Amino acid sequence: MALGDYVAADLPRIPYDTAAALALLAEAGWRRGGDGVLRNAAGQPFAFTLLVDKGNPSREQAAVAVQQQLRAIGVAVTINTMEFASLVRDYVVPRRHEAYLIWWNTPLDPDQYSYYGTDQSNNDVRYSNRRADSLLTLGRASLDPTVRQAAYREFQAVEAEDPPVLLLYYPRELQVRRATLQGLPALGIRDALRHTERFFFTPGPT
Repeated sequence: MALGDYVAADLPRIPYDTAAALALLAEAGWRRGGDGVLRNAAGQPFAFTLLVDKGNPSREQAAVAVQQQLRAIGVAVTINTMEFASLVRDYVVPRRHEAYLIWWNTPLDPDQYSYYGTDQSNNDVRYSNRRADSLLTLGRASLDPTVRQAAYREFQAVEAEDPPVLLLYYPRELQVRRATLQGLPALGIRDALRHTERFFFTPGPT
């Protein structure tokens, strides 16, 4: 598990429950008509455009899955596929979007202050939560692993109640490597290979 020492494994899992989702939407004023489409009191349909970069089958398939699952409860999603550079430059950075599906490299350190700290450089979603700011500041300021683990695990609890983004999944994979290979970070292999300067081999059977 990537950064497993910092994962708050005891947080309750969110079930896939379309009935509960529709009930929450109804509380917010969105109800399905005879055509199955969600509309508000003014008759406007629940619809938005989802941006995704082209050329990556995993993300393109994930976008289609999102579209299909939301269609099942009456939400209309239009997928707009474009080059990654254009997506970031023309839409993400200037915040000209309703929703986008993107990926980030998993770092060696769990510090996410630049992504979710108020007014920080990579906080493209403009997330702002005082408790989150406090925990992220504590986590990056401390050298004590126990303090950092507690801070980042509590931050995940804050995220669960006040999510800045919707995390779809972290890819599962099987890793096969020589027993003598050392220094491989506890990350997905794609992200781990960004840190090959840490790799080394010890004597022993291959």
